[in-house]
Amino acid sequence: MSNNKGDKARELFALFDRENTGYITTESVARAMRLVGMSASPADVQKLVPNGRISYNQFQQLIAEQEANGSDEKGMLAAFQMMDKSGTGNLNKTDFKAAMTRFGENFSDAEVDEMFKEADVDGDGMINYEEFLKVMSPNPLQH
Repeated sequence: MSNNKGDKARELFALFDRENTGYITTESVARAMRLVGMSASPADVQKLVPNGRISYNQFQQLIAEQEANGSDEKGMLAAFQMMDKSGTGNLNKTDFKAAMTRFGENFSDAEVDEMFKEADVDGDGMINYEEFLKVMSPNPLQH
């Protein structure tokens, strides 16, 4: 994912807007938010997005509002720890792919490889927490 806040939101939105309709479902919004460490169940998102789908501009605004209200760092740490099945403080590609599947999306191997490559900043084949934060944080200025 890119370092620009708007670009990150766009890339995240695009991951879930597979058919390029310009909208994602409430369920996908919840998954996208969890992917970046924000706590959001489909029921929570349903309250924020009552018509069942959201455009990119609405999504970007929702992420910004949630970011302003929340404890993103705690959520990010919880998301990372959930992905780190071995408890080593590093994610290997297997853990990363399993986490992506757990978030309810069937990413292709190529998509997972690309996301992993972008996250593995130092190229050691593992994603540590700092790399995870830099890549997944909705607010790159925090890190």
